[in-house]
Amino acid sequence: MKISNITLHNFRIYKGTNKISFVPFSNQNISLVAGKNGFGKTTFLTSLIWVFYGKLMTQVESKYRKDIKNSGGYLPFLGSLLNRDVKSENKKDASFFVEVELKDLSIPALPCNSITIRRSYSICDKEE
Repeated sequence: MKISNITLHNFRIYKGTNKISFVPFSNQNISLVAGKNGFGKTTFLTSLIWVFYGKLMTQVESKYRKDIKNSGGYLPFLGSLLNRDVKSENKKDASFFVEVELKDLSIPALPCNSITIRRSYSICDKEE
């Protein structure tokens, strides 16, 4: 199983829809995520942990347990994940999502070659 694409929409510093493709340029199977401080590497990691684990992200690393506790709980924490510019626009339909496409699956119970996992949150409805 390989991550093929990741899409972040209004997730923290990633305003609008941002798609990252991990389609290899050769037969190599390693991708590096690099960048200067403050350019979104940790936010990128947080988005992956959130899309895969949701409320259970507190069990992945103590950093998330502290962040959620300091926010006053899981739902207030989710509110903090919305892009600041979008939040300041006070749109009634403000929301964000993270989507991961996995390819080359070999799960006998799933007769498919790819699957997409999407987790979203609506600020107005307070629904994940």
